[in-house]
Amino acid sequence: MPLALETELEHRLDLDFPRSAEHLYYRLETVPLPRELVMEVGGMAFVPERAGGRGRSVLLVATRRGELWARRGERWKLFATGLQEPLGLWSERADEVFVSQRTELTRLVDEDGDGVAELYEPISQGWAVSGG
Repeated sequence: MPLALETELEHRLDLDFPRSAEHLYYRLETVPLPRELVMEVGGMAFVPERAGGRGRSVLLVATRRGELWARRGERWKLFATGLQEPLGLWSERADEVFVSQRTELTRLVDEDGDGVAELYEPISQGWAVSGG
């Protein structure tokens, strides 16, 4: 983004969202997204990269369009696809994620450590889904 445009944007944001004492406790930050990622969030979680709380934090984002993305540092990677409207997720580490989707609760596991889930294991399918 050209510097003049970025300066104008910052000025406009300051007008629309005046600073308050809250800026002492948190800050808003624009996170660049891959072109193919449409951010219609159905669930988010920060998790440690490895079990036991070790390693850097990984941001997991489930989208309404059926994808689960992982952000490590500045890099995004598609962790899982083909989900049906994921509406929440839970995880204690980045290689195993439980996702609540329209049709089931699913356990997603990266079995070979490449950052992509190979195992999609249904945990529960005890509710009816219809087109009505």
